Amino acid sequence: MSPEAIVLGLLSAVRATPLALVSGFLLARTPARLVAAYLVGGLLVSLPVGIGAVLVFGATAGTSESGIGRDVVDVLLGAAALGYAVGYATGRFGQRAPDAGPGRFGALTERLRTPTVPVAAAAGIATNLPGLYYLAALVAILETQPGPASAVFQVLLYNVLRFSLPAAALALVVLRPAQAQRVTEAVRAFGVRHRRTLIVGAATVVGLYLVVRGVDGLLGSHT
Repeated sequence: MSPEAIVLGLLSAVRATPLALVSGFLLARTPARLVAAYLVGGLLVSLPVGIGAVLVFGATAGTSESGIGRDVVDVLLGAAALGYAVGYATGRFGQRAPDAGPGRFGALTERLRTPTVPVAAAAGIATNLPGLYYLAALVAILETQPGPASAVFQVLLYNVLRFSLPAAALALVVLRPAQAQRVTEAVRAFGVRHRRTLIVGAATVVGLYLVVRGVDGLLGSHT
């Protein structure tokens, strides 16, 4: 199992928008159904992309050309992460207030004020499209040169980590409904208070790691 994919999965678990949505769903009249729909929607888009990618690109994982290609992707993803960290730290990104609501989802915004199961599922799809960390995790998985079964298992494990907080909220609302909102809100509030530090710090560490790993791989391929 790729340790980088595990770390990236843990980082993906604390994304602010999913936490805000789940926290809002827990205030609704049918919180369990809404959170479950959100999870199903997210997994419907997240799992097929990840599994398809590792199966398609894993077939050539052992070739020198694929190794160089992954190193280039590492450098590009790392540079993107560092650029995002700089932009967020300087205020170019992330100016929207954390509690302003999920306004960037267009037509979903108004419907999320009175969510239904289909709307929650649509929000799960919209907020869980693979992003920078997911792509970096897929590259890390492919670098282990896994067989098909191992590749699929690693993607499944990454997604378990990626969706761990919404899944924990669902378990809480089913088993201990009185505590579900309080616990989820505490986690979300921590993320809001430390949002800038967490985002800039995580993006910087991941970016530096990917750039160094990619450059090292490219230099090694020429020796």
